[in-house]
Amino acid sequence: MLKVKKAINSIVLTHPFFSTILLNLIIEPDESIETAGVNNKRLIYNPKFINTLTINQTIGLFLHEVLHVALLHMFRRKERDFKIWNIAADYIINLTLVEENIYIPENGYYNEDYKGMSTEEVYSIIYKEEKKVKEENTSDNMQSSDVFKNIAPEEWGVVTDGVDENNNIIKGEQLEEEKIECELMISKAAFVAQEAGNISLNMQRLLEKERQPILNWRSELIGYMQKLKKNDYSFRRPNRKYIHQNIFIPSLRNEGIDHIIIAVDTSSSIDAKIFSTFIAEINSLFYEITPSLITVIPCNTEVGNVQTFDYYPIDPKIEGHGGTKFKPVFDYIIKENLDADLLIYFTDLEGTIPEESNLHFDTLWICYNNNPNKVVPFGEIIRVNDF
Repeated sequence: MLKVKKAINSIVLTHPFFSTILLNLIIEPDESIETAGVNNKRLIYNPKFINTLTINQTIGLFLHEVLHVALLHMFRRKERDFKIWNIAADYIINLTLVEENIYIPENGYYNEDYKGMSTEEVYSIIYKEEKKVKEENTSDNMQSSDVFKNIAPEEWGVVTDGVDENNNIIKGEQLEEEKIECELMISKAAFVAQEAGNISLNMQRLLEKERQPILNWRSELIGYMQKLKKNDYSFRRPNRKYIHQNIFIPSLRNEGIDHIIIAVDTSSSIDAKIFSTFIAEINSLFYEITPSLITVIPCNTEVGNVQTFDYYPIDPKIEGHGGTKFKPVFDYIIKENLDADLLIYFTDLEGTIPEESNLHFDTLWICYNNNPNKVVPFGEIIRVNDF
């Protein structure tokens, strides 16, 4: 439609960074969506919605959607709640667009208190607010979206998860490959804009901040594992990218990390969504570390259903509520004579820790809630600042 063409032409002439990304997307009408949406391959819009906008509003809409791509929002959601993630992303984008003097909708998500935050940090704030409202209001007619009525009256577009060429949602190694491809496109866009002298310092800082690894604990965990591993190329685990072509080439094998045990505190203080996010981040890490075996040991006051995986992404089924005891995990490992390179214990550390592990390998405590007052008699702690 003419208005869309005019908006795209205007973006090409005035916004080289945005236009480089925009022109790498398939732009097409779709009446099944209320307003607009984007992923790493497509930008779709409802023509009826576009007809309600001015040309400047249409430009603002497209720039808004392109920023979702520039900030890799479709790759960063992991297991987080879809609606809350979209809202958090919109806050970051709208703050940026206002600073760039670009139109945002009158009723769009905008809060200056979120300046300088990452999308993940804003997500955490909104998620905790929603959880608090749910706990305070247990009525049957309480809807999960009720909490958002005091935040902003409406949304403007959505960002979906990463997709392949056929627009199918992807995960695991394929998702990582698409992410790399998208990052290359964004780097090219930034270079084009810099050459044209048309990318603001504010935009450069945003790209640098948002595209860095968000969860500091994951970076710490990678650094910790670097001490354990010994890199080598091996046919023991061929590079899966080429197997479908009957081409077998060696993959980078971390000979120093064969078996990782993940113990999970399944007491009532551990939130299921937080655990899902933890597992998503761990899976992402395993694509870099490539252990041969992962054992998952859930435990509250006793060990639950132990699961082993010789593949990833892992998808452990965790159940259990109640109190917290840490000793049963260590007793189980010794009783079953489990040999491992590392025990990762995911917990809020609310419980009594044994004075010693009696294990011949290290223990790494991933402390959810960033509990600053808790110490451990053995092992190291990585405190999770934010989910």
